[in-house]
Amino acid sequence: MDALRPVAEAWARSNLGRRYDGLAPRERLLVRVCGGLLAVLAFYAGLDSLLEFRANAVTRYQNEQRDLLWMERNQHLVSTVDPAAGSGELLSTVVNSTAAQFGFRPRRTQTESDGVSARIEGEQFDKVLRWAHALESRHGVEITRADVDLNEPGRVDARFSLR
Repeated sequence: MDALRPVAEAWARSNLGRRYDGLAPRERLLVRVCGGLLAVLAFYAGLDSLLEFRANAVTRYQNEQRDLLWMERNQHLVSTVDPAAGSGELLSTVVNSTAAQFGFRPRRTQTESDGVSARIEGEQFDKVLRWAHALESRHGVEITRADVDLNEPGRVDARFSLR
């Protein structure tokens, strides 16, 4: 009890301690009972929030496990957007690196829900055509849509949708 002595001395010197000492015995009992009830309520509230947190964490974990199991069971149904998946490259990377091999860079490459779209501006028509052929023949990329417009003689603007 020597450890609590400094606390008791500080309490006796405080304004609150002096007011408590000035209360009648019944009032002191009422203050102690209310303080005890308040402490029990605070303990219960803390315990309840911890139990609720644990229940939410368990539910979240079970949902994640269920989702993982579903993903593992349906993994075979997923078609790879990237035909170069064996090499570990993304389709957009294949598109850009193949274009670089032909001496140009797509103006914009954007991932879409079912593949990649590539926009090419002002490039030589024969380079664009050879690039598209290389994507299909070497990398197995399917060109689902191609819009090619003449930019100037020998040069084109094109937009490709690829899978």
